[in-house]
Amino acid sequence: ELPCFYEFGKNIRISRDVDLGMDIKLGNNVSLSRYSNISHDSTVGDDCQIGYRATVGGGCHLGNRVTIKSGAVLKEETTVGDDAYIETAAVVLKDVDANAKVMGNPARMMR
Repeated sequence: ELPCFYEFGKNIRISRDVDLGMDIKLGNNVSLSRYSNISHDSTVGDDCQIGYRATVGGGCHLGNRVTIKSGAVLKEETTVGDDAYIETAAVVLKDVDANAKVMGNPARMMR
């Protein structure tokens, strides 16, 4: 059997039917909505919200206070900075800076 670890902070809210891969770290006050998916080797910072059917690819790192809206997808190995906002159904193919708001497919900065 392969070793696997989960590290969860305080006040985590995980809805039904959420899929968590192996070796996941969730910070404090994280909310995972129904059918969201956090893939292997990913880290989610404090006070993050992951929306309905959102997907975080393997090896992703989310900073603190990140919001990912419904249906958004983050490609593997993506880093999202603190206070970033990922709009509904955005497809994030590259890193997102702190305080950025992105939308679209592929995701681009909102003006």
